[in-house]
Amino acid sequence: MHLRATSHQYKPLCFMAALMLALWSLALCACSTVTIYEEEPETPVGQIIPSKVAIVHTAGMAGSFDSSETSLGIAAITQLSHDLEDDGYDVVLLDSGNTLASPDGLDLSDAEVPVAYLNAAGLDATLGSAGELSLGQSLLDKRLSQADFSLLSANLVDGSTGETALMATKTVKLRDNRQVGIFALTAPEDLGHVGPYEARGLKADADALVPVAQKCVDELRGQGCLLVVCLSDLGRSTAEGSLGPQELAQGVSGIDFVLDVSGSQWTQTQATDAAGEETLVVETPEGLASASVVTWERGTSAAKSVDAGSYDGLDEQVAALVTQTDIETDAQLKAALATSGFDIPSKASDTGESAFGDLVADAVLWTAQSSSDGSAAAAIVDTGSLASGLAKGNVTRADALGCCPHASTRLYTVTASGKDLQDALSAELAGPQVSPVQIAGMSIELRAGKDDEGPAEARIKAIGGKDLSPTKTYTVAITSKALFGETALAKLAADDLSNVACLDTSAGTALCDYLSHKCQPTVPTSYQKPEGRIAARKGEENAG
Repeated sequence: MHLRATSHQYKPLCFMAALMLALWSLALCACSTVTIYEEEPETPVGQIIPSKVAIVHTAGMAGSFDSSETSLGIAAITQLSHDLEDDGYDVVLLDSGNTLASPDGLDLSDAEVPVAYLNAAGLDATLGSAGELSLGQSLLDKRLSQADFSLLSANLVDGSTGETALMATKTVKLRDNRQVGIFALTAPEDLGHVGPYEARGLKADADALVPVAQKCVDELRGQGCLLVVCLSDLGRSTAEGSLGPQELAQGVSGIDFVLDVSGSQWTQTQATDAAGEETLVVETPEGLASASVVTWERGTSAAKSVDAGSYDGLDEQVAALVTQTDIETDAQLKAALATSGFDIPSKASDTGESAFGDLVADAVLWTAQSSSDGSAAAAIVDTGSLASGLAKGNVTRADALGCCPHASTRLYTVTASGKDLQDALSAELAGPQVSPVQIAGMSIELRAGKDDEGPAEARIKAIGGKDLSPTKTYTVAITSKALFGETALAKLAADDLSNVACLDTSAGTALCDYLSHKCQPTVPTSYQKPEGRIAARKGEENAG
């Protein structure tokens, strides 16, 4: 017997069944909206679906890795990422540069310690800013070979090839195998804060910022990226008319977040992009006084500042790494390199030479001869980069480094003819001022001018233990300020810097090594007073 669907005795049962089916369907729909992004297609059953993404953003961490009242510290940044992961977020950790090194100089480890910290924190990418570029290509390559993170810049170009000098983009895979796309833009002004040798061949066209950004967005969207993030440091720029992060966001379509740098105050703003969509612009202050947490969940974005003093989380392993590194660094700084039975003064003689200047110049020459091909015949150190001399007693690493500020005493070698070297030094030493250089491996004779106008002539008597030959080529170790500052010695460097090489060290480090290797156990007594390497011509010839 066949039953009809309209039979009166079965109508209540059919109604109840239909009602249960409808409620069951609604329940399934309600569950699916909890875990699936609203604008995305259905995901295969059984696949893990992250419902939200968090980006932790920092800027200019160099020198701020320790936790304090004014700095979150790298251990807190690491724990903050863990906390967000525990709350169900996929976490991306990004930084806007000046973190491997600041433009003011390297740390004691030449950026090796910052790389270790950032690896431990799980950094995904940082921007190639002035601090990173100041490391120089060889040292930067060495540090990047140790890094688990990427160094990005889409607009920094090698002028000789037209190719990007660093990685332009990076993708981070989420738990559902979708991706967050990241690209970075270096402020063109950054190159002005990088040494000429380190910046050689690099170009960053201000007019190319928007086109380059759009190209990166299009490429990342083409790879199916769920979100696109722009790392930049345009907020560091002080040049008049320079493009800021808000203007960048307005000129490009398709960027979800622009993460930039603020000089002081944390800010977030909404910008309408070229396609009429909203872009969230977040500016994080330099250092770790605060960090930014930018979240995205099912199409909704938000940002907040996490400030030192308001967050006390610390990753124990990273905190232990920082503490142990601090202990080791402190021990290195306090360790005696040598003992001096006398003061080594920086007071200059009548010709401008000082005992301390002789010591540093000797250290620079010894370092150049030890670390390069050994061809360096002499050394020139600018007097202005040397602080006070060394006191009697144990000389520690901290003492030596304090006498030679790092940023201005990076070491190079320059190769030039005897004539060019003579002309440059003669021009540099002319005038009434105290000698602006200290030397090693050569001797200079000054002939006085009339009416105390200063030397009328400075003649190199000997170099490398022999008389100067105008036609011979010489290699001279020299400090950055002497070679690249506003000095007559700057003429020694070729326009393309093809005759210049970087020693990837500083005068301070050279002095430390020289004291520990060549002045043990006690500093030679010859450094009690100037040796007379720069001397006035004697006798009637000096009458002028």
